[in-house]
Amino acid sequence: MKKLLRSFPARCWYKSLLFALMMLIASVNFSSYLLEAIARFSVLIFMICSVIFFCYLIFKVTSNTLGLIIFGVGLAVSAYVQSSWDIFVLGLIFLAVSSFIRSIRCQIKSTGRKMSLEEKKYWFWVNEYQDGRTSIYPKKPRS
Repeated sequence: MKKLLRSFPARCWYKSLLFALMMLIASVNFSSYLLEAIARFSVLIFMICSVIFFCYLIFKVTSNTLGLIIFGVGLAVSAYVQSSWDIFVLGLIFLAVSSFIRSIRCQIKSTGRKMSLEEKKYWFWVNEYQDGRTSIYPKKPRS
């Protein structure tokens, strides 16, 4: 949870919230058209940051099974309360996309094996050869 709150979207959301509150307080206390315009703009920035931050949080929550179940139940409850099944359908689409991304990420997991500096150099030069930037094929390092 601490990593989520220290992430870039969380910091942007927090700063935009503080900026919006300061501008709203200033526009109420010192009536000015300029302050009102800045306050409206800061609230717009806050709303955009809120959408990005909450999408980021939902994506992080749905990366484990318990979070996926909680998100699905909350989605069904909010759709039932608001009598709008569009919310439910959009949530199901989001769950499908996040599950697809999670399944791809599980297939690409690394083995955890660390390469030596010689191996890294070898694969670098193999890629250089494949890309056509060098004409010499490298020799495989001794293990």
